[in-house]
Amino acid sequence: MLFDTVEMALTLAITSGAAIAGAGMDRRDRRTRGAAQAVVAAIATAMLGLAGNLVTNRVDVPGERWLLLVLGAFLILLVVVATVEARSRRDGSAAVPMTIAEDSAGHRSDGCTCEMPHQELHVRTAPHQPGPWPLRTLAELESKRHSISDSRVRKVFHAAGWEGTLRRLYPETPLVSLGGVTFPIWAEIAAPELRGDLDSAIGDITDNSRPDRRRYDAEGRGFDHRGRAEFRRTYWRRDEVRRFNAETFALDTIERHGPGKVRIHARYGTYFQSVATSEMLEREFINVVSHRPDAVWSLSDFPRRAWLREQAGGDELFNGAHRAAALSVAAVVIVKEQHGYSALLSRRSGDVKTHPGFQHVFPSGILAPTSSRYGSERSEYSVKRAFLREFAEELFGYDDLAFDSRDLRDALGGIWPIQHLLNATQPGPFGERPAVEIRYTGISVPLLTLRPEVYVLVLVRQPGWFDELVSGAERKCRRHGFNLNWEFEDDRDDIHGKRLNSIRVELDDQFALTGRQRLTPLNTVPHAAAALWLGAQVARDLV
Repeated sequence: MLFDTVEMALTLAITSGAAIAGAGMDRRDRRTRGAAQAVVAAIATAMLGLAGNLVTNRVDVPGERWLLLVLGAFLILLVVVATVEARSRRDGSAAVPMTIAEDSAGHRSDGCTCEMPHQELHVRTAPHQPGPWPLRTLAELESKRHSISDSRVRKVFHAAGWEGTLRRLYPETPLVSLGGVTFPIWAEIAAPELRGDLDSAIGDITDNSRPDRRRYDAEGRGFDHRGRAEFRRTYWRRDEVRRFNAETFALDTIERHGPGKVRIHARYGTYFQSVATSEMLEREFINVVSHRPDAVWSLSDFPRRAWLREQAGGDELFNGAHRAAALSVAAVVIVKEQHGYSALLSRRSGDVKTHPGFQHVFPSGILAPTSSRYGSERSEYSVKRAFLREFAEELFGYDDLAFDSRDLRDALGGIWPIQHLLNATQPGPFGERPAVEIRYTGISVPLLTLRPEVYVLVLVRQPGWFDELVSGAERKCRRHGFNLNWEFEDDRDDIHGKRLNSIRVELDDQFALTGRQRLTPLNTVPHAAAALWLGAQVARDLV
């Protein structure tokens, strides 16, 4: 009994020490981090062996000195780990040095030739401090146990049972088919008269109360109690850099007023609430279907989904009650080539919470407030605003547009890539068609997570314009050249000789996939399939 207790305590210290020692090192210095972890592991292993020998009387230490020895060594290890943790926090919280200068005209710049936004740049302040290292370590171990394994995903989507199951669960909801491949997502194209306004689907904010980001359901919205453990695990794993519990606009209801005419009403939620109440529906589905991938399952086989349908009165696709389904925005960039067109995608990095390694269109992201200093709630709840922010952030490295890093109460003016894009949407001086057209294309609801998304098409009809944008950004400001952010892998492909951090999916003159690259649920996010499917239909109408 005593040995079990000592072993448990030491194992916790070992795991935490190794994790924190690794986190405290420079991420690029993998060799040093590995050596530090090896040292901690070696010391801890020796301590465990000594403790075991002492407890089983294999080593004769008179009196109770053996206990003092073990406890002393344990305290030394705790001091080492605490020191590394303190240094890690100190390094991570240090202010980022910024050079703010004025040119001869008195305009502020950041040392680049690109314009700065009108509002002064502020150092990003994290909404909350990272969780204590013991809880982070335990949550990390628990999250691995509860994550969706790649082997189960492959097992499910290599068979046909998942499609039959979804058609049984949602018999009146057609699935998206792209290039002859079916994806687990429903989508509806926007009515033609609404496509010119990116915010056509935006409705009202029905509840202005702000969520407590430290708790699962502080507002008493009646979330499924089974999501509380997942929220806690995700919350304690936060690092406030790539895993932080940002506020989101969450689905309240979707009103349908005819084919392609919807209004999405929202309330405030948090990202971790969305993970615990929506993303976990996907995990439940994968885990159940993977047991017999060729079988067609019933609603009763999915307890959380069945509970949600009962709470939503049978309309869980368009009713966001009893969950926090974060709304999101995705844009598909379709570029005119010498022969046909191409659409840009990239693989998601291993650091993202959902679908790591899967291909996705960009820019894309959660529909969320950009600042805690709200100038106007209605202006914050905007597809156009979210799309432009993600365009600059994900394609050109404007990471300072993340939550609370800049006061964005004014328009997103002065950011060169955004201004260049918007200028290209204007007709030529003699009435020529614009080089770029941006359209709202429709919405989707992925049937695994039930988390809606709004779509945008960026149609580059002038050959070479996108390459000029890439090279122009490099000339304007080296720090903000074309460079996908941390959410995407660095997969490079050549488009007219230009090296881009993207892969290209080739389309024919009718915007259909040429078949050279096969997109399936095993390698592509369902949202990306919906974005391409909707974007191709709207693009055909534009040309």
